[in-house]
Amino acid sequence: MTDIKHVHETAEATPIMVPGHWIAGAVVPGDGADLDIVSPVNGRLVATVPLGSADTVDQAVAAARAASPTWAATTPAARAAIVRRLAEELTARSEDVAQAVSTEIGVPITFARLAQAGFPPFVTAAMADVAEEFEWEEQVAGATLVREPVGVVGAITPWNFPLQQVITKVVPAMLAGNTVVLKPAELAPLTGPILAEATAAAGIPAGVLNIVYGTGPVVGEAIATHPGVDMISFTGSTAAGKRVAAVAAGTVKKVALELGGKTANIVLDDADLEHAIPETLKYAWSNSGQACGAWTRLLIPASRHDEIMEKLVAAAKEYTLGDPSDEDTRLGPVASEAQWQRVNGYIEQGLAEGADLVFGGPGRVEGLEQGAFIRPTIFANVEPDSTIAQEEIFGPVLSVIDYDDDDDAVRIANGTQYGLTASVFGTPDRALAIARRLEVGQVHVNGASFTPLAPFGGRKQSGRAGRWARPASRSSRKSRRSWSDPLADVTRLPRCRSVHVRPAVEGEDSDRDDGTARVVHSERRRRPGRDRSGAVASDQGERTVAQRTAPGRPMVIRGRSALNSRGGLWLRRARPSRLRSFDGPDAVKWGTHGT
Repeated sequence: MTDIKHVHETAEATPIMVPGHWIAGAVVPGDGADLDIVSPVNGRLVATVPLGSADTVDQAVAAARAASPTWAATTPAARAAIVRRLAEELTARSEDVAQAVSTEIGVPITFARLAQAGFPPFVTAAMADVAEEFEWEEQVAGATLVREPVGVVGAITPWNFPLQQVITKVVPAMLAGNTVVLKPAELAPLTGPILAEATAAAGIPAGVLNIVYGTGPVVGEAIATHPGVDMISFTGSTAAGKRVAAVAAGTVKKVALELGGKTANIVLDDADLEHAIPETLKYAWSNSGQACGAWTRLLIPASRHDEIMEKLVAAAKEYTLGDPSDEDTRLGPVASEAQWQRVNGYIEQGLAEGADLVFGGPGRVEGLEQGAFIRPTIFANVEPDSTIAQEEIFGPVLSVIDYDDDDDAVRIANGTQYGLTASVFGTPDRALAIARRLEVGQVHVNGASFTPLAPFGGRKQSGRAGRWARPASRSSRKSRRSWSDPLADVTRLPRCRSVHVRPAVEGEDSDRDDGTARVVHSERRRRPGRDRSGAVASDQGERTVAQRTAPGRPMVIRGRSALNSRGGLWLRRARPSRLRSFDGPDAVKWGTHGT
């Protein structure tokens, strides 16, 4: 299906030609201009990709709608089995994925193999496990609650993790019985044909996944406004997410957004610095800092400033810039010349605002002037309200901020428009207590490992809805909100965030059952529409009808119907709508993160 094989062997000599869009199980040639993809390492042409149009999106949506009834009627077990085969096919193509991502956005090949190519099949298989455990139908007081697919999901993804971001949208959507129209980031299109080939080999029917290449203002907006698309899942910048939500409102479609972040990493005065400092730089600078959850703000106790800065700068010297194809390279370039200009501008802004430059700095890197290489940079004594401490830079720039006490640290951490992720290092009980006070969707305690079975999603202007997470149990659906829970949008339940805790090691004082990701639920004020018994009259203030059921007669409540039983009286939405089965399709990014 595709000629993208062993990208690294041809990237320098012959530009790769992405043959066309993937629609209804076939390659469809472009109907407009092509976009050149240049290497961020040396500026050479490495690929060309066709740019789609609104007409191309029409074709893709028509194919998705045609495939929808049959795919939705396929049993969840059969869909999960097909997705498991997809995980196997992705594993078989992992080297192609790693070479493609390294070629198009300059990721060091070692990291590309570990994360860019390693995470997608892992997450795909994990989501198949979730689907097999999920309660697609549930009996509630004589009523059958049926969870159905939303229909056609439009997915718009960023360039920083090209295949991983796609997988976290497309796979849960398909497992739920939805069909998909995908717009990958135009800056990083080379994994698209690999994914299309893998889905065909796995037996995913034609039209279930359709891929249209193109720009955000053309293809992205055509998907977001299309009346045949029932839901939009976008990952990208906050500014772009606002635009997606605005244009999607015209057709009143469901919108899930995963947007920007400005992660605060709090190192407490009792933290183990030998562990905290290396973890800090790893999560701040991996992927050249091009991650929405990068640990870009380091909050340190003023009483240990000198000690921490000495260790931090010493550890930073291990992060050498170089050729991404060299397996010893720690950091490659940022993804494009435009991204270089953006990140370098923030470094210059930090200097202009009076922050202390202690490592790195602006300008071209000697010996690497032809590429988009940014020196990994550390600023100390950064003011919490300064530009580099408030805005998402999306590059290898770390801002170090002193705090006086725990309350001051929490205030600074919560003091941005973002609320995606955070990190805390310290003795376990104290660190966990701080974690509970942070206004974010996910907190890592003492460098806990990533897991796709815990929720990931933001608060404030970091978005709404989220991705991953195992299904909530039947009883927990009545007492919590989880991003994996299809009732989250219609039952006014508590918000939640996941707190990842590193397993305790010998000598640490903790009586907690560490090593798991915990879901922490925040209180939410009672909203209009809920009576004092907890009944939900409707979601979004829509009109409801009261319907009395005959004794012993089961009632089937489909889609997003609101449930409550009180004296035989059921409250149901006047026009039940369909609901995706679990919150897999998550959020959208274009603009700053380049889609």
